[in-house]
Amino acid sequence: MKILSQLFLSLICILFTSISHSFDCENHVVSSQELKDGKFAKLYVPVSKIVSAPRWDPVSNKTIISISEAAMFFKEWAEINLNDYEAKIVHTIQATKFSCWSGEYGKYKNNGDYWFYIIQYHALTFEPRNVKEGNILALLMSGEIIEPIVEDYY
Repeated sequence: MKILSQLFLSLICILFTSISHSFDCENHVVSSQELKDGKFAKLYVPVSKIVSAPRWDPVSNKTIISISEAAMFFKEWAEINLNDYEAKIVHTIQATKFSCWSGEYGKYKNNGDYWFYIIQYHALTFEPRNVKEGNILALLMSGEIIEPIVEDYY
């Protein structure tokens, strides 16, 4: 009986460890898009980068980066990273509150609001017609842009 209880306790510990790793805020996916080949463009925003960027309180109306400034950040990024595409168009700029506070980063949860922008865009060429996939970015309130990583679903 003692061996069974130790085995059960070991299994519980393994299960808890695997569950806690699945809620790792350093690998927190905030957005993803399925690509034609079945892979996914996943946008990871690590909490370590979020807490090093300025906080924003949307009620105060004192923006750190305005929507028009976010569009300019995208334009500057696109000129460098999308120079093979003729059209580079912002589709949406969405203010998003960061909401993953597990593990050691739980201490930041009550320190105010941490926000970032998710930018969705279109990039294409006309002759020959080519449309870029995985068109999502994160813009932190520090001005840092984070690009998606293409991987399998799991």
